Amino acid sequence: MNAAVFVETVRRHVTHSVFIALIVIVASIAALVGAFGGPPGFWIGMVTLAGIVIGCQLIGPEFSSGTLQLILAKPVNRSAYVVSRFAGVVAAIWIFFLVPAVADIGARSFHRGAFDPSMFALPVNEAFSFLIVCALFAFFGSFTRSYLNVALYFFLQVLVYAAGAIVRRIEMSDLAISPFVRDHQGIKSSLIAITANLFPSAAEGFDGRWMLMVASNAAVVLLLACVVFRNREVPYGAD
Repeated sequence: MNAAVFVETVRRHVTHSVFIALIVIVASIAALVGAFGGPPGFWIGMVTLAGIVIGCQLIGPEFSSGTLQLILAKPVNRSAYVVSRFAGVVAAIWIFFLVPAVADIGARSFHRGAFDPSMFALPVNEAFSFLIVCALFAFFGSFTRSYLNVALYFFLQVLVYAAGAIVRRIEMSDLAISPFVRDHQGIKSSLIAITANLFPSAAEGFDGRWMLMVASNAAVVLLLACVVFRNREVPYGAD
């Protein structure tokens, strides 16, 4: 990993005025909801949406602006560049999760008069799940433009969930193919496994096995991103 690329990626995000404004707004909302005993993790959806916006630009902006040529002209290995950008974006997203989480849990602890470490489980797991999200964006960004990454991500998500729903519907119906699907439960279990691995739902508590699964899947996708990016032609102008 290249330290300069990592630090610059984190700096670019955490010093951006929009990033700072959003994190202050979300943290304030989290603190207010927590202080009045509102639903835990009320703010996580907002941070998740912001994380997707941050992650989808993991590689693309350098292609679009034409600055990637300058970066790769320096002694920076392409795989190191992808891994460094991935790590920097993940770090920025984790910071985005950390600040509202501290505000929320701090307010709840003050309201209850006691601190419960288990309250960190949900935001930590949601933040950790972004390892696979950012890895997918790195993979998509290795062969396409940044503004297509979100579309590809949601298309894949819809495709996987729709395939599972269709198989379940066929299994419960009286179609000619229904007996075949019922006799081959591996089809449904395979789709469930694919969904759980590509789009893991955050565990309710701290689960080492779940975290290991997310980290290992992210590593595999990131490896594929590095392989594809090493063979991608870098244009001499804006992409």
